[in-house]
Amino acid sequence: MNPLNRVTRVALAGITAVTVLLTGTACGDDHKDAAAPPALDISKIDSGNFPVAPVDIEKTRTESSGYVRESIRIGNAVPLAIDVDSKYVFDPKAYITRTLTVKSHPSYTGIGVDDNFNALAPGFVVGWATLGQRRTDPTMGRVFDMDTLRFTDADHAAAAIRNMSGVVPGRPATIPGYPTATANVTTTILDSNVLTVWYQRNDLVFIVQLIDPISIPFDVAPLADISKKAIDKWDATIAAYTETPLDKFGSLPLDTDEMLSRTLPFDKNTKPSGVDPQGVYPRQAALHITNRPDLVKAAFDDAGVDSVAVASTYVYRTRDAAAAARLVAALAKEHDDVWAPIDGPPNMPGVRCFKQPQGGDTDWTAPPACFVTYDRFAAKIYAFNVQELYQRTAAQYKLLAYGHPGK
Repeated sequence: MNPLNRVTRVALAGITAVTVLLTGTACGDDHKDAAAPPALDISKIDSGNFPVAPVDIEKTRTESSGYVRESIRIGNAVPLAIDVDSKYVFDPKAYITRTLTVKSHPSYTGIGVDDNFNALAPGFVVGWATLGQRRTDPTMGRVFDMDTLRFTDADHAAAAIRNMSGVVPGRPATIPGYPTATANVTTTILDSNVLTVWYQRNDLVFIVQLIDPISIPFDVAPLADISKKAIDKWDATIAAYTETPLDKFGSLPLDTDEMLSRTLPFDKNTKPSGVDPQGVYPRQAALHITNRPDLVKAAFDDAGVDSVAVASTYVYRTRDAAAAARLVAALAKEHDDVWAPIDGPPNMPGVRCFKQPQGGDTDWTAPPACFVTYDRFAAKIYAFNVQELYQRTAAQYKLLAYGHPGK
């Protein structure tokens, strides 16, 4: 997958950088009693020129919309890195979209398929990428990637494994309990050892890559054991995925319970340059697009989050209004090392906002941000500057409150 440009990265930071840096659990005593703020008077808040009325999401359908929805369905049925091994808690690459298609195909370390993936894997339909690291710096610990690829049929899936595994001959490896899996070990130009594993289930291919830049001497056995656990877990969870026929992708619903229509859409400044990731992500899929899924999972559990709508902002559906307030209190700890609290938008009491202190180190994953709640929904909003942030926050609140008398 290719990195996005800076504009898109900042726009997607809210989608994919949900890092909750807490002392203790994500629902600790410091905010377990957070109370939902009172409803706001929308006539007194300034939303600038941003949209404040829901749109018909079906009118925004593109050729790729169905592929994104099917990819999300796959993502909701595959394990997180922490589901396989609790040590892989970091995902600093989270700003990259997880949807895999022929236009946004996967890339792999040390096996030379990036430039000709479509030629090596004809019949590839759609997939989902999962990432995990032992350390925030990938050069300081193992990196754990898992991709699920769907093909038109089992024959194309098998051919893709033969083609990809044969591009760069490596040292063969075996995975305990899975004699039919294809595995090899390669060494990159930076002297990292890479175990790549291909495992087929009908028309699905599960690819595991474990990159080890530090072990001296290198021993493939621990990586093979992790790969076995990954296949075990994937085999159990992927059974929940029921494939949508390819000719039905165009009829997959784009919205769920009108959540996406009430999420601030992308505009010309925030529209992604690659595959548009907007959609409604069920809980498991939503956890995949976080920087620290271990901590966010605890916050989701506490608040009863079941869906996250993703566009230029993102909206969480929680158990109730009190749970939404607790979730905001947890997520407001995000980027605690680089964020400083600032005043909220005018006439929006209870809204929590942050930016990086002037003169401090710049972290593009932590642009100015605000958190707002409405009823059982919590929203997180990013922008390039504070004035725009305030207007975007007001617009997001109006979208959530739209159609409710007196709001």
